[in-house]
Amino acid sequence: DIDDSNGRPRTAYAIYHHQGESLTPVDKDAERAQVWADEHGVPGFCELGSALESVEADAVIVCTPTSLHGDLAIEALQAGKHVVIEKPADITVDRIDEIIVAQEAAGTFVTVISQHRFDPATEKLSDAIAAGELGRLTSGIATIDLWRGQSYYDSGAWRGTWAFDGGGALMNQGVHTVDLLLALARSDEAFAKAKSLVACHPDRPDFARRAIQTGYLANQADEV
Repeated sequence: DIDDSNGRPRTAYAIYHHQGESLTPVDKDAERAQVWADEHGVPGFCELGSALESVEADAVIVCTPTSLHGDLAIEALQAGKHVVIEKPADITVDRIDEIIVAQEAAGTFVTVISQHRFDPATEKLSDAIAAGELGRLTSGIATIDLWRGQSYYDSGAWRGTWAFDGGGALMNQGVHTVDLLLALARSDEAFAKAKSLVACHPDRPDFARRAIQTGYLANQADEV
């Protein structure tokens, strides 16, 4: 995921400080992995397989470009580990289904980071819906205006690309809003549409349409 100025993955760093757990870094950039390793007195690795063979771990946190999530998650699950995946789980429903199959075979847990489900406003609204304070919920609509400057896309060559990011703002940032809509509506189906007025990312998906099935983004898009 995005690193801070010291080369530390933000997600892993947050978990480390909140839980006080020992985390071993795996990064294809050996120098970046070593920053974390040296700071915390743990070994660093460039391949997940090597780490799984060398370190006793309960769980694997996957914070790579999105299209790489499936391979790493499945590898960890097949090794008998619990898995935490940065959102979204992957860029296609088929690949996500493969993660689910691997999880069911492993009998361990897999979850996708959806931190906004735990925002105070979200929890308050969820409680109100559960208590029937809003009556019978028949539908829900969520809209969000997102902006990422060029520096965001320049921070990683994979960002905003079809091959690694699965698209643009809808897949990377808007997925949070889609997730909240599905969670609050207690639904497993929705429809999402995004329009970009200024294309800052390499593949320029100026108009994207996504069908959401079983809570995941299907890779169905039109570009104009």
